[in-house]
Amino acid sequence: MSLKEKIKKTTQLTLDHQVYTIDRTEQYSGRVEILFVHNDKGNRFVVVHPKISDKKELKKFFERRRKADQVRVYIQKEYKGPVFLPPIFIDEKQGYVLTPDGGKALSEEAVAGLPPKEQIRLQRALATFLNETHQRSLSDPKHLPDVPDKEKIGQQIKMTGRENEVYFDCLFKAWKGLADPKLVDELKHKIEVFRKRDRSDEIAVLVHNDFDPCNVLYDKKTKKISVIDYEFACVGSVYEDFCHFGGLVWPKEFMYGMVRYYNALTKKSAHPTPVSLKKLNQMWEIAALYNQACWIKEWAGERSPSKTFGDFMKEREKLAKPITTRTGRTRA
Repeated sequence: MSLKEKIKKTTQLTLDHQVYTIDRTEQYSGRVEILFVHNDKGNRFVVVHPKISDKKELKKFFERRRKADQVRVYIQKEYKGPVFLPPIFIDEKQGYVLTPDGGKALSEEAVAGLPPKEQIRLQRALATFLNETHQRSLSDPKHLPDVPDKEKIGQQIKMTGRENEVYFDCLFKAWKGLADPKLVDELKHKIEVFRKRDRSDEIAVLVHNDFDPCNVLYDKKTKKISVIDYEFACVGSVYEDFCHFGGLVWPKEFMYGMVRYYNALTKKSAHPTPVSLKKLNQMWEIAALYNQACWIKEWAGERSPSKTFGDFMKEREKLAKPITTRTGRTRA
């Protein structure tokens, strides 16, 4: 039985609807096949079929998505916000994951291209979603699903191994041999200042931890906003949902508006978790450097390590902005 035939048979049993067309098929990273399926009620679904032969890896694939849906269910239990949280239907025996399609993934350009009033509506909807997610974990930590650092909910954030080992060590490995030594020294200085920051206002909450435009779906016709992909949800600082390392793609002014509305909401909440724009700007600066390091790693590949940062900047001019030093000069 082909995958399409299998979907036509199994989705009817699972969701009690009749599949009548599959309009598009995509490959994603060579690990999954994505099909867009329509039913007789005019709804569209995204069917993800894992193309993984290793049984242990396949089991992990389904387990990650099962845990992700547990997080979604937990948030949605008392959720009253304007954002839609699409459910995930998992059929491990038949070999697929199915979820309602909530529109197209956003991008920096798509957000910037929205009319001003719609941008404000989107800002407020996403700020409400984050506020309710953070508040939910503080008001009901006992029922929180099994996520990393679950026991730290409500505590003051301390230095984590993840912040040290993953973000910054990977950053230095990516820059080694490519960046100007003076620039690397400056980066180290900024990171040390960042590590020593005042954390008294950083309370541990449940964070989405992958909150960038590609995980926010927007339907132009219905104006529906959906948040997907809860796989990396964990316990961390509220700032992690406003400054996602590796995904600095929200327009900055748009993010400012989101933060301002979030702060207005959290003042009225049972567990206030205000976000400092000054501290957020500091995090954005580090995140921007991290993202450029990721680009350098991708760009360099197997090329000679003698390639300079200047060479990289010339080739990736459209993607990376020049980095301003502490003296105010820009390095190219």
